[in-house]
Amino acid sequence: MSKAVEIEINKKEIFKHKLKGENAYHALREINQARLILRSAETEIVRSVWPEYNGLWHHLGDWKCTGPVGVCVYDHFEDPPHDHCLFCGDPEERK
Repeated sequence: MSKAVEIEINKKEIFKHKLKGENAYHALREINQARLILRSAETEIVRSVWPEYNGLWHHLGDWKCTGPVGVCVYDHFEDPPHDHCLFCGDPEERK
């Protein structure tokens, strides 16, 4: 089982619990840890297909794209409002 699949399974298990009192605190900590691990795995995958990727100035969007990453990528410094994907040119906000 891959790391990403394990993380997704763990994330689903965490969301099954009802968030009340002390349990809410622990559940939220686990969710945040899972998000960090997922983001790290995502970064490794992106770098394997696009070595120029840098999480400090590139933003991975949610839209599918024809670029090497498979989703739109935006440059935080050159294009702060994310109006132009580096690969397909589409904006992040679509109507």
